[in-house]
Amino acid sequence: MFQVDDVLKLTVLHRALMESKFLDDPSDKAITASPILAALMHDVVDAIIAAEETNGNAEKAQRWRDWRVADLDRREMQFVRRHIARTEKWSAWSNEERRDILHILAAPLKPTKDAIDELLGSSFESS
Repeated sequence: MFQVDDVLKLTVLHRALMESKFLDDPSDKAITASPILAALMHDVVDAIIAAEETNGNAEKAQRWRDWRVADLDRREMQFVRRHIARTEKWSAWSNEERRDILHILAAPLKPTKDAIDELLGSSFESS
């Protein structure tokens, strides 16, 4: 079993995952919409928060929680918007399917309700 509980190592892993996931032109296009990667990214941030709390750093843990909340102004959410615009099936999916993919695409961030509502209402034409 793979286990890391050192905050520095977790933070480096988190940064590497963020860079690979939110890359505009990845060599492996499946990584962006991988539900497995999304879950792993949530696990890493959850582990960072838990480690900060264990180390008595409640303020740092709260900053991580706050960092996760994402509105559409965030660079990563702009990436999500661009990804959706390139997704041919988007307009054919139900709102539930769209909501699921939004959460996968945004992970480990947690989009605000307004961001989700705006993106769910988007009717992108494929380019």
